[in-house]
Amino acid sequence: SKQIQHVVDQLKLDAPTTPIRIVVSGVAGVGKDTFVAECVRHKVFSTLDGWLQGWIVATSRGSFEQTLFELFRGRWAGVVAGCENDRAKALGNIREWLETHDRWFLVIEDLLPAEVEAFEKWIPKNKGKVLITSKSPTPEMGTNGRIELEPFQPDMCVTLWGRMGVARSLAKIMPEDELKKRLESVADENTLKQACDGTVQAGVLDDSGHATTVPYAAPTKTNESAGSKQKR
Repeated sequence: SKQIQHVVDQLKLDAPTTPIRIVVSGVAGVGKDTFVAECVRHKVFSTLDGWLQGWIVATSRGSFEQTLFELFRGRWAGVVAGCENDRAKALGNIREWLETHDRWFLVIEDLLPAEVEAFEKWIPKNKGKVLITSKSPTPEMGTNGRIELEPFQPDMCVTLWGRMGVARSLAKIMPEDELKKRLESVADENTLKQACDGTVQAGVLDDSGHATTVPYAAPTKTNESAGSKQKR
C-alpha cells in the first residue's frame, strides 16, 4: 500500500549514515505491530546485505534488554561473547557496537514512556534506523516521522492478515482458507474489532536467532459460532 511504501521511503535505507527514528502510534488493537510487520516484509529489506536487522519487544525493560541481548547472541555473537552472566556488560558492548556501525535496523515493539529510559540508554540516537510502535509516543522516541493509525476497516483486516500468512502460524489450529472465511463472515465492524483486539503477539527467535514476533488471531466466540454454522 501507499502507506507502507511511505514508511519504507522515510527510513532512507539507501542512506545508511542517516539515522532515522519513526514512530507508529494508535490505540490498543488498532494493528500497529501488524502494520509494521507488513512494512518489514517489503522486498527492500531482503537486499540489505550485511545489515543487522531485529525485532525488539519493549513491553517491559526486562523484555527489551532480553530480546536485544538474544538478537546479538544469535547474529553477532562476538559482541556479547563471555558476557552471558554479566548482562550490564553485554548491553554495554551492544551499545558500543551500535554507536560505531551504521548498517542496522531495529523494530521496537510497544515502547511505553516508562521504558524510554532503557531505549535511550541502549539505542544510540545518532546511528541506525529504528521503527517504533507505541500507544503513547513521546518526543524521546523519535521525531523523524510520526504515523498514527486509524482503526482498520473489515476488508483491510482480512487483506492484511491474509497477506501476512497469519494462518501459517496457526497451521495446527486452523487452515488459512478457514481463517479468512471466519473473518469475512463477520460483517459487523465492532465484532471484527473485538477479533483484532484478541490478537496475541508472542516474541520468538527465528532460525538465525533474529528477534521477531509471530502474530496469530485468537478465535472469538462470534468466529467460532460462524465456523460451526459453516460446518453444519
